Amino acid sequence: MKKPTSSDVARAAGVSQAAVSMILNGKSGVSFSAETRARVFDAARALGYNLPLQSAVDSDGRLLAVLVPTLSNPYYTQLLQAVEDQAAARGFRTLFCNTARDAQREAYYLALFRRSRVAGVIYTFLPAFPQQAEQLAQTIPTVLIGEKNTGQTLPSIELSNRKAGATIARHLLKLGHRRAAFLSTPTKNLTLARGQRLEGARACFEREGGELLTLFTDDVSEGDFDSEPYEFAAGELLARRLFTQTHGVTAVIGVNDMTALGVLSAARALGVRVPEDCSVCGFDNIFAARTAFPALTTVDHHLDLRGRAAVDIVLGERGALSPQVSRIEYEPRLIARSSTGPAPQ
Repeated sequence: MKKPTSSDVARAAGVSQAAVSMILNGKSGVSFSAETRARVFDAARALGYNLPLQSAVDSDGRLLAVLVPTLSNPYYTQLLQAVEDQAAARGFRTLFCNTARDAQREAYYLALFRRSRVAGVIYTFLPAFPQQAEQLAQTIPTVLIGEKNTGQTLPSIELSNRKAGATIARHLLKLGHRRAAFLSTPTKNLTLARGQRLEGARACFEREGGELLTLFTDDVSEGDFDSEPYEFAAGELLARRLFTQTHGVTAVIGVNDMTALGVLSAARALGVRVPEDCSVCGFDNIFAARTAFPALTTVDHHLDLRGRAAVDIVLGERGALSPQVSRIEYEPRLIARSSTGPAPQ
């Protein structure tokens, strides 16, 4: 039997022989869609073509890499599930890489992606090295789930976090709350999205003549909380300080649901009734928000939709929206539950 050649692969995949060579050998400086790369790898395997060693080991053209900053927050595991489900439906596998908010680990993964020639890369947080991420995007389809800074060119799937903050604030103001507190992890970890939530909530309170206090865990680090998820423990710590040292606050906004769940834990321990004495709310609408007691008021971030959209963009299925999708924005949605109620008189 005649040994298959790159010309045979090219005919089977419907691409040029040069494209086959560049894809299978991972030539830098050129870009092919994830679908084209997968088609070439599929044709090569079907014909029994001998792949270059690194291609055979590292990728079959159907692997999507997903970067996450932590796995302790269910927000990310829920988002990853949506990405994995959509990728599987499209015939792709997923590789999850946890940076643990370590910039050097992120840089290592970027270098790994360049060598292994994954079909696409999905960021679930703002890159620590935006220039490197944008360089990667020139050869490997890359998308960001989240807000991007002005001037960044990565396609992004965003939620209007200023609107999310304002949505929570309006909900509390309608319930009669005029003095609230915003609790968050350290200011150095106040990402673009979280900062926008604070800005949106603060602006809304100020317009209505209210007051929004801010508390951050700037005096402790993630390593100080060994036995509990960091953001939950941070919310619990800040709430204990707030409830024992500050008077007149009738509502607490956690920077996310995990922080707000920590607030609920502290309230129970201190005998603060929620929502009778103090309303509590968060952001993200993770599953635990539904099962908390009382059930947590939050803002839905459309994680399932955004995760699926990220896969579709990477695989080139959003071309009908525009010649090149640069940004998709979802509107936040208030999920009012029993953790918020009228301000105490």
